[in-house]
Amino acid sequence: MTAANMIFIGGVGRSGTSVTRELMGLHQDVMSFPFEYRFMIDPDGIIDFVFAHQDLWSPYLFDRKLTRLEKLLTRMGRKRGLERFVSSVIKRLRMLGIRVNPSQYLNWELHQHFDGFMQQVEQYIADLRSFSFDGYWVGAPSYKHNYQINYVAPDQQKIIKVTQNFLDKLFSKLLADNKKKVLVEDNTWNLLYCRQLHNLFADAKFIHVHRDPRDVVCSYLSQNWMPSDLMQAAQICRDLYRQIELKTAYLSTGLYMQISLQELVNDLPSALKRLCEFCQLQFEPQMLAIPMQKRAIGMWKTQLNPAQQQQLSDFFKQELTQLGYSDDN
Repeated sequence: MTAANMIFIGGVGRSGTSVTRELMGLHQDVMSFPFEYRFMIDPDGIIDFVFAHQDLWSPYLFDRKLTRLEKLLTRMGRKRGLERFVSSVIKRLRMLGIRVNPSQYLNWELHQHFDGFMQQVEQYIADLRSFSFDGYWVGAPSYKHNYQINYVAPDQQKIIKVTQNFLDKLFSKLLADNKKKVLVEDNTWNLLYCRQLHNLFADAKFIHVHRDPRDVVCSYLSQNWMPSDLMQAAQICRDLYRQIELKTAYLSTGLYMQISLQELVNDLPSALKRLCEFCQLQFEPQMLAIPMQKRAIGMWKTQLNPAQQQQLSDFFKQELTQLGYSDDN
């Protein structure tokens, strides 16, 4: 697999990334997941391990980081029977109005999507680890029997190369098994990590799907991963838009494009042809099979009162201008 086979879709969340991935996935050469697999950009994931605090290193720090990476990948790979049982109990509690978080990455089961996922993870961790030895330090996990300390040498280039090899094998096999040529993925906040992803996939392409931030905030309010307070949600949305603008400035024109949810809704054929041209794919008529919902555009005008509408319009003045939105959109 070459890096050109990777297309990363991102945005601020609730902006149309999922439907864009679904549309692209209708192309005969494109492979896409039905969910965000998340192991690259989530905390304790691959980007976190490889690039976070690059100027910091100690044997203890990387013992902990490697342990966390292995735990995350293992948890995403396969659930244990006890976790499934506990999650079923928690689901019943939530139906009674008792808020308890479910098991992390419930129903991810990546071994069902990547053939040999657990074996490849085991090899990846072994390749990152220089060696391990019986030992203990005061920050080691509590109550572990026969604990071993992982030693990861301070060799950033080796870590990057080992990680690239792991990802290349993982995704190449995925594409080959599914007889596809291109992988499109839409982990929502990909663009916050575009520089690191570009480091791992030098020729990958990045697509920013944006939406009127006032509509985004309205959508945020019903999500369990966002606040229900209007201006708190607006603060997060604005910070995300500004961070994406800052991060994507690093990418060259040939590797980065923007498209709005409004374009997809109002003129899907033209929007898809523009996406295909950017991704170097031939447009295919079956990509039009997903009906676009016009009610997703301008919902802020009906869900917010006039005072709230003005408050958000003032708050997002910079973003509305930069992204090409106005009160009439």
